[in-house]
Amino acid sequence: WRAVLEGFGPLQRLADALWRRPSPPAAATLTAETIATAFVHDRLRDLSSRPLPLWPVFVVVYVAVPLSIFVIIPAQLDLLWLRPQLEALNKV
Repeated sequence: WRAVLEGFGPLQRLADALWRRPSPPAAATLTAETIATAFVHDRLRDLSSRPLPLWPVFVVVYVAVPLSIFVIIPAQLDLLWLRPQLEALNKV
């Protein structure tokens, strides 16, 4: 069987090694680590079954982006570039 896999290359051998992992013992004891892992796995499955909320996208697109483009960036340009030029003209 291994001789057949040699012709497929290293990715096939890697997939075969990952697919054929040794199974855990039949009488596995429940420890705090295995219970925590099972809880996290179940919680992630529960979260992935529901769609993500879309309101943060709308807040960013309709509030944060226009605010930064039309208010914050022009104010910074005014403070950094235009004010020193105007002050230099007023001194002359």
